[in-house]
Amino acid sequence: MHTNWTDGNNAVIEIAQSAGRLRLEYIAITDHSKTLGIVGGLDKGRLEKQRKEIKRINQTNSDNKVTILTGVEVNILKDGSLDLENNILKEFDVVGAAIHSHFSLPKNEQTKRITSAMYNSHVEIIFHPTGRRIQQRQPLDLDIEKIIDASKETNTILEVDASPERLDLQDEQLKNLHAIYL
Repeated sequence: MHTNWTDGNNAVIEIAQSAGRLRLEYIAITDHSKTLGIVGGLDKGRLEKQRKEIKRINQTNSDNKVTILTGVEVNILKDGSLDLENNILKEFDVVGAAIHSHFSLPKNEQTKRITSAMYNSHVEIIFHPTGRRIQQRQPLDLDIEKIIDASKETNTILEVDASPERLDLQDEQLKNLHAIYL
């Protein structure tokens, strides 16, 4: 979830309280990292402050019974590297990665970008894998089969983003994903 630390609407404590009312046991806060400046992406210092806030809330909000996992949505750079170093990423409970720029790269380069991120031992999730935004941006040109194969090899989760403006992954991709994991 994104909070008002970047492009979300609510504070960490408000999200935790809502999650508690929904009887959730865990939530993960995964605000954007530093190179996504348009939404106030978090640098090392701000990420550390947020992690301390989450730790404090977890310790002092025992009646809530929701454990807040610390996380981050790192940006996959053009060359497939990430915009945060591994010594920072290792401090988080959950690390997701996503593409937020260079949407028109050729299929092989775009596929390599995502699979390179998947081979980083700290990346556990690829957020909105195709980058699709309905009526705003076409899906990335990807070899989705290679990405699915890499997800299986690296145990990296591919997010199914059911937000109405994304619907990413698409139905045929999910059918193929399901067949691979059976």
